[in-house]
Parts: sequence; structure tokens; C-alpha cells
Amino acid sequence: MAGDSFTWGYGIKYEDTFAALTESALPGYCVDNMGMPGTGLDQMWQTVRTQALPLRPRLVVVAFISQDLTRSEEAYSAFMGFNKPTYLLVDGRLVPGPASERPNFLVRFLQRHSSLWRVGRLASRTVSHFLPYGEWWHLNAAILDQIRDDCHSAGVPALFIYIPTRDWGAFPTLRSYMASAQANFIDLSRGEFTLTRDMYLPDGHLNEKGDRLVADAILHWVRQNPGTL
Repeated sequence: MAGDSFTWGYGIKYEDTFAALTESALPGYCVDNMGMPGTGLDQMWQTVRTQALPLRPRLVVVAFISQDLTRSEEAYSAFMGFNKPTYLLVDGRLVPGPASERPNFLVRFLQRHSSLWRVGRLASRTVSHFLPYGEWWHLNAAILDQIRDDCHSAGVPALFIYIPTRDWGAFPTLRSYMASAQANFIDLSRGEFTLTRDMYLPDGHLNEKGDRLVADAILHWVRQNPGTL
């Protein structure tokens, strides 16, 4: 399982994480939790490519929130306090972005204090949740394509899980992408397995009840796809 702090299990005991719950319900199988707090979708791709697929798994699960797509654009991780690799979309291909240092003073000032700066970024991101619009969406769609291609080449099915947060809920653009790509996809913002407000910790991460729902959704998918395992 690749993901961010939601997958890693921030704020709860490891045995209550959806990775551990999934493993306990599948005797004879090992679930490797490769979630890392603060990572973006681009880093999850690299986790799948360099860490997960070499293990020859039966299934790769990539669980992410909306914020993880924003992190794909950022060369400096404010959460972790250091630089990270980035990728650019050039002629439809993902290429490594230039090495970048911590944002300069002006950029940091705007990020922290400029309402116009924040509103502009939020507006673009909001539109992209409903329409396949802008660099934010197209870059991350290419990353999703690459995860699917890497898994397909390795003969390993990939299952994507969208985890809505209290700030960002439904994601119709992502849902349409997954349907068009015929990808394995669990959308926890709607349907039988829907996260509700009582499934979050005060800081916004999932609580034990929320992680149980994610595990139940994964196990349901596994039962619906018996040839996977």
C-alpha cells in the first residue's frame, strides 16, 4: 500500500490502520504499509515503481487525498522541511523537473499572507475537481497513467482509493478519469463505503472507525475480484 499519512496511520495505533486491518482479514497474506506522511502522488508513484513492484506483489493499492495532487507540483515539502523531486509534463510525457531550493522569501510571504494568491490556487484546484482543467489536473492524470502502466507492465493489478477529507469531498473529475481508464477504483466520497464526519480525528486524519471503513471497502473489492489474490 502506497500513500501518505492517512495510509501510514497518523494519530492511531498501527493495528487499527486500514493496512493492518486488511492484513488481519487475509490469513496467509502480508500487507506492506509503505505510506509516508507528507508525500505527494508523484512520490507514491516512485514508491510503487522502486519499492513495491520489485517485491512482486499480488496487488498494489494507492490511497490518496486531494492535497496529495497539490504536493506533486511542489519541489519543497513544507511538511517535511526539505526538497523533493518533481516532474513536468512535456509533450504528454513526464520528465524530471529542475532541482529547486526552498521557495524564496517573496514566494513564502505570498503563500502565507496573500489572500489573492491562495484564492487563485484554490479556485483553479476547485474547478479541476469538477472538470479536467489546468496543469494541476493534467500533471496528476499523467502520474496516474504512469502508475497504471508500471503495474500493468509488471503484471500486477493496481487499486486506487480516493479518501475525501473534511476540506475536499467529491472529486467528479477523478471519478470520470477512473471510469474512462477502466481502472480499479474505490471512491470513499460516495456509494456503499462513504466516509462520514464521525470518522475523522480532530486534526482531520481518519480515526479507527474511518480506517475500518477503508479496510472494509478494500476487502469488499477483493471479494468482488477473487482472481486478484
